[in-house]
Amino acid sequence: MMLLASLGQAVAQPTIVSTVPTNGATGVLPGAAVVFTFSTAMDPAATSVIFSDVTASNESPTVVLGWSAGNTVLTCTPSPQFANNHYIVWSVSGQDTVGNFLTGTTGGSFTTVVGVNGGSGTNALTTFLLTKYALYRQTNNTPPSLFTYEFVAQSALASNRTATAITVTIPATPLRTNLLFAGLLQPEQYQTNIFKPTLTNFDTNFPTGGNYVFNVTNSVSNQQVTVILPNDSLPNAPQISNYTNAQAVNPSLPFTLNWNTFTNGGSADRIFLQINKPSLHGNSGMLLFQTSLYGPPDGLDGTAMSVTIPAGVLPANFTNDAFVVFAHVTSTTNATTQTTAIVGSATYFTIVTTGASAAPVLAIIKSGTNVLLEWPTNAAGYTLEFASNLTSSAWSTNLPVPVVVNTNKVVTNGISGMPRFFRLQSP
Repeated sequence: MMLLASLGQAVAQPTIVSTVPTNGATGVLPGAAVVFTFSTAMDPAATSVIFSDVTASNESPTVVLGWSAGNTVLTCTPSPQFANNHYIVWSVSGQDTVGNFLTGTTGGSFTTVVGVNGGSGTNALTTFLLTKYALYRQTNNTPPSLFTYEFVAQSALASNRTATAITVTIPATPLRTNLLFAGLLQPEQYQTNIFKPTLTNFDTNFPTGGNYVFNVTNSVSNQQVTVILPNDSLPNAPQISNYTNAQAVNPSLPFTLNWNTFTNGGSADRIFLQINKPSLHGNSGMLLFQTSLYGPPDGLDGTAMSVTIPAGVLPANFTNDAFVVFAHVTSTTNATTQTTAIVGSATYFTIVTTGASAAPVLAIIKSGTNVLLEWPTNAAGYTLEFASNLTSSAWSTNLPVPVVVNTNKVVTNGISGMPRFFRLQSP
């Protein structure tokens, strides 16, 4: 007797037939698409792919998915492109059109090329920058002293760009071409810095009013961008007018830094301040405070003569590096490129902080039908406020003007049946 127990043909489960780039590949172009080919038609609604950038703490790069006409090929295009020299891991899950689950090798990895591209992929434009600076140093209340002149040419690539080299052609006599060098920590940024000791030599080598030509070279297409350095004279040296005060700043209070007038500076010009906490190796370390590179309301134009550094920004008992820049700026922007040219003067100095002073104590003393509110006169920047309850979001300053009695400021307030809470508030 023969027993037949046929239950029908087994259905093969879908697998990934091939991937581009291959699993474990290195030197992958950051903008290249990742392509998966399946053994059978897949259900796009039930199939997904996850990318993880292991080098960037397992962040998830964004990709745009595209299916072939028969749903057997899935193309994943990074948008923006992957970062250079990063280890990318992928994982695919899904079902075919009849509900069979994807099996076999469903995960893999690749490493992008070591080279220059859009870095983290946040640059919307490719930028080209020229700067021509006179550099000064101020160490006391007298005018700052000149120590050198500096020329800078810089380009930062947009996230959809790659480059093998960037150069700038300088319109001196004779013409010469300088290579820009890629940054180690920001490989999408190319830069060259050149210093000259005398103004005559500086102007001869880097003339104003000339056409400086950037050339971006890569394996697909080259780009040439011309930046005109404005025909402006170097501004006067910025001088900190309250330098002594800047050497003993209480970091628990706001501090207003003042400087001299930007001669002929106007609304189209820019003033820029930056403060850094030096590193242990003497280089510029952590950024503590800076003004915007742009004009008002967020930045400073050429008419400004001061800026206020908020309380709590600077560390206590520390000598911080700082510089102020007076700059003539021209800038143009289109859909893909931004060019900026600056002729400026910068002064380096220090801002020294003291130990943060303790908050003043507010004393309340009953005096007949009044209460006296007292706090020390050396508590600069504090204002007396009151509210009807502690959780109020609306504290009022509508109180009598304080009078000075010995070493205290005193406000006299009548006792009433309404509760009042008082506090000292510092901006």
